[in-house]
Amino acid sequence: CIMMTYLLTPSRCSANASDAERMAETKRINRMCADKVLDLILSLKGYYIKAAQTLCGAGQFPPEFDEAFAVLLDQCPQEPFHVVKDIIEDQLGCKIRDVFEDFTIEAVAAASIAQVHFATLKDGTKVAVKVQYPEVERFFHMDVGAVSLAMQLVGMGSQVKEVFQTMQEQFQQEFDFTA
Repeated sequence: CIMMTYLLTPSRCSANASDAERMAETKRINRMCADKVLDLILSLKGYYIKAAQTLCGAGQFPPEFDEAFAVLLDQCPQEPFHVVKDIIEDQLGCKIRDVFEDFTIEAVAAASIAQVHFATLKDGTKVAVKVQYPEVERFFHMDVGAVSLAMQLVGMGSQVKEVFQTMQEQFQQEFDFTA
């Protein structure tokens, strides 16, 4: 759908269109496609959000994409509380109420691989609890492998090998919540 939009763009402007009209049409198409790509990125989560965050503002996209993707820098989607609660209780091996006096239902921050909730321990200590999204680490490795393979198939493997290696090392640090 996105590819077809770009392929059909030249036919949308008449041969007599001015440069300004062509530029306006290109910007309109870019914005429409950026919104569609953003929806796709948000549905895929994890690696794709991180990749878009990394590339956003780095001059890799037309300005309309950077504008659309800016929400990924500070407004990532959150998992519902029941998912967060299940993760925490599974990790702790007990109910949330056994450890926490209070636990905010709404996350105070959400990123590509985790979200943060404020809580109060039973002893009154205020803490921030960082909760990794379910399966995000497993899917990250699968996604990086798939994209890396695709790059190799189109002859770009040697050019991006170091980038993917660096990305995997960086994410290993991000996945380690004990540090």
